[in-house]
Amino acid sequence: MILILNNKSNLTYEEVKYYEKQLRKYNLIVLPAYCYLPLFKKGKYTVGSQDISEFKELNRTGEINGKQLKSLNVKYSLIGHSERRLYNKEDNISIINKIERCLENDIIPLYCIGDKEDSYDELIKQIDVIENRFNDKEIIYVYEPTNNIGNLSPNFDKIEDK
Repeated sequence: MILILNNKSNLTYEEVKYYEKQLRKYNLIVLPAYCYLPLFKKGKYTVGSQDISEFKELNRTGEINGKQLKSLNVKYSLIGHSERRLYNKEDNISIINKIERCLENDIIPLYCIGDKEDSYDELIKQIDVIENRFNDKEIIYVYEPTNNIGNLSPNFDKIEDK
């Protein structure tokens, strides 16, 4: 099992400094907000990003590209998170582009799959979209049951069933 901590857009600068010190002894993947990536250099943890630009061009205001992430020693990037699919309207094309940007920069994609209303067919579709295109590449599939996102009391029994 791989433990991934996604900080989302939480924590202030002072909170992140304290948090980072607490994580140093753990072997896990931490995904801090972009502005805090440079603070994560001293622990056993591995650093990942919460996203990556889907564009090859480097002149996109507000985007973080693969070269920039690689220069910050980012090893993983979270792709296809349900919140980005919902709020940013990310579709399979942008997700595929992001995976390509990761692979071009030797960043391992953490590809999120999730189910709506317990639809196993939806999970299979999400996997097939990527497997059909990247079947020989290293991609880590991250299962995020959508009913547990943001839930402080997740239903682990349901997760184990899947």
